[in-house]
Amino acid sequence: MVFNQRNLDALYEVNAADAVWHQPDQDLQGLEEVKRRLARPFEAFPDLNVSVENAIAEGDKLVIRYTIRGTHQGETEEFGPPTEKQMELKGITMHRFEGGKIVEEWERYDR
Repeated sequence: MVFNQRNLDALYEVNAADAVWHQPDQDLQGLEEVKRRLARPFEAFPDLNVSVENAIAEGDKLVIRYTIRGTHQGETEEFGPPTEKQMELKGITMHRFEGGKIVEEWERYDR
């Protein structure tokens, strides 16, 4: 919904406004910070697509194993000049829910 449809506003439908995302290199606090971080890959990889490989739910947690693919077509500070090469990233995310919304997320991926 967020990635494949390029709809960052959909974050508000499933996340609490003060959600915390624990990334491998930093913690993101609140949805505005998350939106800024997620916008960068959309610029560098306009064909970015996420495939969910597995999903397991138990109690207030949901774990998803995923694969992200895209072609490096846009220049950004983080990703540098376009290479036109295909990128593939595999990762696992665990979401914790309260009141039907994600309040905390832990992200691990292989760059």
